[in-house]
Amino acid sequence: MRVFNLVLLIGLLACGQTETQQPDGPDLGAAEKRYLADPTDSAVARAYSADLDRWVRQHPEDSISPYHALKSILVRRSIRGDELDAIVALQKLSRRYAPHEVSVEAEFQAAFTWDEFIGHAEKAKQGYAEFIEKHPDHPRREMASALLRILSEERPLEDLVDQWKKQNTETTNP
Repeated sequence: MRVFNLVLLIGLLACGQTETQQPDGPDLGAAEKRYLADPTDSAVARAYSADLDRWVRQHPEDSISPYHALKSILVRRSIRGDELDAIVALQKLSRRYAPHEVSVEAEFQAAFTWDEFIGHAEKAKQGYAEFIEKHPDHPRREMASALLRILSEERPLEDLVDQWKKQNTETTNP
C-alpha cells in the first residue's frame, strides 16, 4: 500500500497538484490519515471509501480515478461483512477499466478476497486459475500460481510452512 501511495503522490506532483488542492473534492489525504491511524474502525473505513468514491465520481476522466476506485474497494473489503460486495465491485471495476492495469489487479484481488477474506478455497482456486490463464505474462502470475498450489495441497498449512522453512534454510545455508 505504501508503494501505491508513493506512486500516487509522485503522479499527482507531476501533474502540478496534490489531492488536498482539489477545491471541488474531498480531502483524501486527511481521510487516508484517519483510516491508517485505525484501519479496524469500520466507520472510518466506510468514510474513507466514500470519499474515494466521491472523488472518482467528480473526476471520472482523471488518470488517477481507476486507482482511487480500486483503493476504495480494497478499503471496503477490510470491513467485516462487506467482503462479498467487494468481490462484486472488483468484478465491475475490472470490466469498466479493461484493459487498464487496474482491471487486471482487480481480477487478482477478487480471487485473493475469496481466498484470504472469505476462505472459500474452490472459488479462490477458480479465480487464480482464470487469472493465470488470462494473464500468463503478468507479474502477479507467480503469486497467483503459488497461492493456487497452496490451495491445491491436501496437507495442513503447518506442513507446508515447515517444508518452505526447510527449503529456505537449505538454499540460504549450503
